[in-house]
Amino acid sequence: MTMRHERFPEISGIGPDRQPRAGIHLICEIRPGTNPAIKLRVENISQKGFRIAWFPTCRVGMSLKIRVAGLQSLRAVVRWKDNNAAGCEFDEPLHIAVFEHIASLSDRY
Repeated sequence: MTMRHERFPEISGIGPDRQPRAGIHLICEIRPGTNPAIKLRVENISQKGFRIAWFPTCRVGMSLKIRVAGLQSLRAVVRWKDNNAAGCEFDEPLHIAVFEHIASLSDRY
């Protein structure tokens, strides 16, 4: 019997960094620095990073941990911020299987 790996079919967007990108709607625990974790909505994810819908207390350069249900915490850094969102970069890019798993957990736009 041959096992095969099927890629997540809904991932079709390519971001400016030429990485697969998925528009998602997923509530995750975000722990900024040593502060307590808060629940925030992640709207977009790639293997290299993600966008948080609203994160008024963050600042560029802030380290954080993101926890997706069922996975260990992932380390990231805030790379940009505007009035409505913050963009974060993972310390280590996600393995494609982890990226596909996270994308599959989401309610699609």
